Amino acid sequence: MLFSYFVKSVVGVLTLLGLFHGIKSIRNYDKYDIFSNKNSDEKCSPHSQDIDKEETIELDKSEAIFRVALTELGRYKISIIENDINKFINIFRKIDNVDFDKNKIIDDFTMMSYPKNVNVSNLVLGGDYLTDMQEDIIINITDILQYINEVILKIRPLVRHYIHMLEYVIDKNGVDFSIYDEEEKVILIRTIRLIKALKSIVNIPILDNDGNLLPDVKTTISSFKRVVDE
Repeated sequence: MLFSYFVKSVVGVLTLLGLFHGIKSIRNYDKYDIFSNKNSDEKCSPHSQDIDKEETIELDKSEAIFRVALTELGRYKISIIENDINKFINIFRKIDNVDFDKNKIIDDFTMMSYPKNVNVSNLVLGGDYLTDMQEDIIINITDILQYINEVILKIRPLVRHYIHMLEYVIDKNGVDFSIYDEEEKVILIRTIRLIKALKSIVNIPILDNDGNLLPDVKTTISSFKRVVDE
């Protein structure tokens, strides 16, 4: 009888120990369980912080590239007006007896001007939208800005070449368009077409009034770019 009582006591103690161990295991499992709310922040926080840091770095890189392309196009716009377009207008004003509306062409170009110290974002995009842009939008706009800059680099030297040729024609034959031969007349017409294309490219709208990228901007730019190949 004493033996039976002893056995029951031992079983009881072992059972209690088992329950205690089980409860401890459950608590430990709960501590490290990824689905548990307890201590989940401590477990996930370092990884989340790394992701946030990487995203911030990528966004900073995207914004930096965006600002470089934006600034470059802004400088092109001002330089093209102050140098190429103004130079062309000064030469074109001298030419007489042209068989098209000379004044309209002059007016179209002389209307282009920008105030000094203009904000480059306002100059190129029509507003300062960067603070509200997501990274994918910034990347898409940067792609457009870089494409415009590439097209300008292709067309602008050709514009300057034709302006130089037009100066040569005037030095050789004077300012009476009616006495120019066909090749010399083509030089003037070609110069006008190229500089109009350049003007349209630097002034092309990129964003709508809400700061959204306009569709088919590249297609429109490409249509002006074809002037070079004609």
